Amino acid sequence: MSPPDRPSVVVIGGTGATGREIVAALEEAAPGTRLAIASRRADQSVGGRETFRLDVKSPDQVSLARLAEFDLAVIALGPFHAIGPAAHLACLKAGTDALDIIDCPRTAKAVLALRGEAVDGGVRLLTGMGLNPGLSTLLLDRLLGADPPSHVRVRLFAGGDEPAGRAATSMMIEQFRDEVEVLDSGRITSVPAADDGDDSFYRFPDDREPVLALPCTSAEPVLLADRSAPEDLPGRIDYRIHFQGLTRGVARVLRRSSRWRGARVDNMLAQLFLLLHGLARRNPVNRSSSVLSVDAGPHGRISASGQTTFGLTARFAAAISVLLLQGGLRCGPGVHAMSDDVADPEELSRMLTRLGVRIGHG
Repeated sequence: MSPPDRPSVVVIGGTGATGREIVAALEEAAPGTRLAIASRRADQSVGGRETFRLDVKSPDQVSLARLAEFDLAVIALGPFHAIGPAAHLACLKAGTDALDIIDCPRTAKAVLALRGEAVDGGVRLLTGMGLNPGLSTLLLDRLLGADPPSHVRVRLFAGGDEPAGRAATSMMIEQFRDEVEVLDSGRITSVPAADDGDDSFYRFPDDREPVLALPCTSAEPVLLADRSAPEDLPGRIDYRIHFQGLTRGVARVLRRSSRWRGARVDNMLAQLFLLLHGLARRNPVNRSSSVLSVDAGPHGRISASGQTTFGLTARFAAAISVLLLQGGLRCGPGVHAMSDDVADPEELSRMLTRLGVRIGHG
């Protein structure tokens, strides 16, 4: 590891769209940190940064030795539904603390199952430290009081003029299935994905008109249900997203085709959607930033904005990374999520504000 006066971080998958944002956010949040990029195809420096090759599915001893040099690994490799916990296992082998920006319920469950190995190895694995879960969990914590509301709606507005990446697009396609998961009375429940109905439109902060909000699955219920007592949670938490420019008809086609689609078709669809997104960005009505809203109805609403979807993800991961490196997190070896009360909400919120994330009520 690096000397105590110079902490070190490696971003696994730092050449991807989200990974590049995380690298930039870490450079802003933690100047002077030794910062490197690990990638399966990295064989030369990226923008002059330290870079090394790491195949998380089949790491060799040289790669693991390089990984062991760092105080922290940020896992930005995706899509998580395809990669699974491979990067986490590599970090466990290297004995390096890690945090991820996981967005897949199935992989979240696999990471939680590594708790015993992490404790035995003296490694801290921080999971769900991105946009949702992560930033959304912080907003939920700040909103909830002693008497949790009966229903919380987590809503994301994804601007149509934002950058796009292959892994994020693949996960978007993966979201559109016949059923989605919600948290109901502290338990994870699968419900039909209803693109119609009373909740199909939502008005985001500062918007005059409501927009289409499509049901999606989040890894957050997995992490909340793992540690929180049902009486400490809202009666129901559900998740919807507005992709600017994506119609209800396209969403329905994706949901119906999910019954027979395989990895090859999904890869082709991801390429197609990336192409279409690039063309659609020219539309002058499209926005270049996102809004994350956690809405408890009469109990209040809190939102985060001021960045793209990638930017919100990256700045939350960077803020958690800095707190960990500075000894500001309440966690020892094991697997931890935001629902474990690992960070002081006010301190974390102040750090996010310094990084350009606007957090506000109403």
